[in-house]
Formats: sequence, C-alpha cells, structure tokens
Amino acid sequence: MAETDSMDDTECELLSMLLGPYSEDEEMRSKAEEVWEWVDTVFDQLVETHPMKNTMRYTNSSRAAKPQLLVLLANYLYSHRWLDAARIVTRLISEPNGTAHIAHHVGMELVQQDRSQELASLMERLMKQLKVLLDLNTKNLGLDYFLCLFKQGMLNEARDVLRNYHVRSVVGSRPFLGKSRQDDFVSEVLYKGYEGLSFYVEWLQLSNEVPCDSEASHVNTEQDPKQLAETAVKCFTGLENTPNHLDIFIQPYLHLLQYLGSEMSTVEVATSYCKTNPDNANAWRLLLQCNLLDDDLKREALINLCRLLPCEPTWVLKNRHLLKAECVKILLECLDYPENQQNSQLWRALAEDLLQTGLTQDVRDLWEQRVDWWPDLHFSDAQVIEDTAQLSMEALEDCLRNDELSANASELISCKASVAHLLCGSDNGYTARVVLIGRLLNESEDGGWRLLHQALMTDAIL
Repeated sequence: MAETDSMDDTECELLSMLLGPYSEDEEMRSKAEEVWEWVDTVFDQLVETHPMKNTMRYTNSSRAAKPQLLVLLANYLYSHRWLDAARIVTRLISEPNGTAHIAHHVGMELVQQDRSQELASLMERLMKQLKVLLDLNTKNLGLDYFLCLFKQGMLNEARDVLRNYHVRSVVGSRPFLGKSRQDDFVSEVLYKGYEGLSFYVEWLQLSNEVPCDSEASHVNTEQDPKQLAETAVKCFTGLENTPNHLDIFIQPYLHLLQYLGSEMSTVEVATSYCKTNPDNANAWRLLLQCNLLDDDLKREALINLCRLLPCEPTWVLKNRHLLKAECVKILLECLDYPENQQNSQLWRALAEDLLQTGLTQDVRDLWEQRVDWWPDLHFSDAQVIEDTAQLSMEALEDCLRNDELSANASELISCKASVAHLLCGSDNGYTARVVLIGRLLNESEDGGWRLLHQALMTDAIL
C-alpha cells in the first residue's frame, strides 16, 4: 500500500467499517471476517520466517493477538499505512489479550488522521467499541473523547461527553478495577478543569478575543459573555488548592477573574496556587504578573522564580529594585551559566549593585565560592577576544579610524571590566585589555565606561 499523510474518502469509509465489526449488516460482518483472515495470513507468514516458529503457533480456539502483530502495527504506523494499522486494531478490539490500551491509543491516532467532517462520527464508533474492553478506565477514555471534540471546536458536544463519562467508573464487570486515586483526580480535577476550559474558549470567541470559525465552532451566540465567564470560574474554583501543575486551567482562571473585576480574588487564587505548588515556576510567574500585588508578595514571587529558574535573566532585570540585599547573589547565580556570558544588561546591573552596596562580607562570601572558576569562565584572555568577536578586523580598523565601537560590545566589555576589577583586583588581564581598548578608541565617560572609571577608583576584594 502506498504511503500517505492523510486518509482519502475510500480509506475513511473502510475505517468506518473496521470500527463497527459487530454490525447487524451481513456484508459488514463478512468484511470484518475478511479482515481477521487477512491478519491471520500475515501472522502465519511471520511465523514461517521466524527462527523459533514452533513456539509461536496458536490454535483456532485461541485467536489472541500476538506480540509480532504489535511489531507489525508499529511498522504500519511508522510508514503511515493507516488501513493496515486499522485492520490490526480491529483485531485487537475484537479479541483483546492485555492489549486494550494499545487498541485505545492507536485507535485514537488512526481516527484523528481523518481530516473530513466524519471525524466525530468515527470517534463515536471507536468509543462504542472500546467500551466493551474490560481493561480500560472510562474516565480516561472520556477525557480523550472530550479532547478530540474540543480540538474540533465542538464545545457543547465535548461538555456532554464529560457529563456522560463523569458518572462512570470502569467499563466491564471486573470489580477489582474499582475506583482509584487516579479516578478521583480525573473526576474531581481534570473534568472540572476541562469543562471550565471549554466555557473559557466560548467566552473568548464571544468576546472577540480570538477568531471564531463558524464552521468548526459550535457556539451559542445568544450566551452572555459575563455569564459564560462566571460559569467557567465556577468550574475552576478550588483547582488552585490541588497539589499538581495545572497551569492550563489556572491561567484562564486568573484571566476571567480580571475580566470580572475581581483583582483581589486574582491575587488570592495565584497566592494559593503558589503555596500549594511551591516548586512550579509558572505559578510564581503568574503571581508576579498580578495587579494590586504588594511589594512583599512581589519580592517573594521574584525570589522563588529566580530560585527555580536561576539562568533566566528576564525577571531579575525587570524587577531588580525588589530584590534589595539578594540582588548581587541572584545576579551572580544568573551569570554562573555560560549562556549569560555576553548579556551586557546583567553585567551592567551587577557592576551598579557592587558599586552601590560596596564589597560587604556577604559579597566576599559569595565571591569565595566562585574565585576558583569564575575568572577562567568570564575574564580570561580568550574571553576578551570572544566578547569583541562580533568585530571583524576590517570593522576594528574602521572603529580605530572613527573612534567608535559597537554599542553592545562597548557596554559589555566596559561593564565586565568593572566587575572584573572589583572582584579580581587591579592586575587582572581582562580589565587591563579593556582599558587599553578604551584609550585607543577615546571612549567617553558614558554608560559602561563611566562605571569602569568609578570601579577603577574603588578598592577590590582581592
């Protein structure tokens, strides 16, 4: 079968047949039997060519799926042979033997290869077939069904699926597959969150904040946006107290609270989410972005954000004034990472803070932890060349003739030289080289060069 990236009409029709092998239609049943015979033939061919074929035989009374079929299924999926893969999935559904989860996930993938309007119908047929498998949890099955419809913009239908599957526990009649902690999480958290998310998307469409595709989105335009927002908030309420990363729900939750004018509620929800999930960087980022946040909470959020993302300079540079005594420590930790070696804004901030706070005992202790490796990382002779590498020889000659240097390179080397002098002493090679470049280019006392001149008049740690 030729490889293809998507299904044509004939393939969709056959896939529809494959997902309904128990139809009352005699022709359908006959075709399904042909599928099974095809799979048996393929399997027999595999057996005949296998070096241990005697151990792979199975009787007609035991037509359970074999591991070799799963290998074949993987190959068909890899080569986009959707029809052949669908035939094997049909066999797995008809006679499952510990393969229900494979039939579930592969069946979902196959159905979603369809780009036509029949996707919802195919998905419904697949779900009906999967419900007969005893090993599957219907709550997880319902979530997959919901997400498929949600992706298609069928919001009302998606919510109906959630409500229908919410009251179920486990399909089949096996009592030992009873309710578990995962069931509780799916039912009490994910179902509520995704239902709220569907109302949030509908609210966005009615509020004209995202384009609404009339063909793909089944939205009731008679709904009041405020009512939709309140309904979504009701679904999201309480999720902030769940010890799990639920950013996909909390972010729209905060957005809706701001829309409803509940700024203080926004802060309370974001704060609760941070306290419940203290190691979630996104939680602290959401808190930091809240309006009406007092400086103490902003500072706490910023410190935790820097703790969790020490190499990310954005939040440090944007809210540096909140850090106070911790500023030098956080800037040093940020510059510990090689990817920040040429970030001129970080070096300028560190130079300014070192000049402002002075070389206190805390700064000396922080430098003591880095004295053995920082100079080689940031202030070596090779690093001077790298920091000015953006200038070709011709560009450097032009700079010497025109007494000017690239603004970014100028800021970077002058600020780094300031820090190098303050931390390593006056005899470090980096500062000496930069001072010489400044003299050659007749740099003025603006920007980083002003900081360098101040640093040269200040005692160093070493």
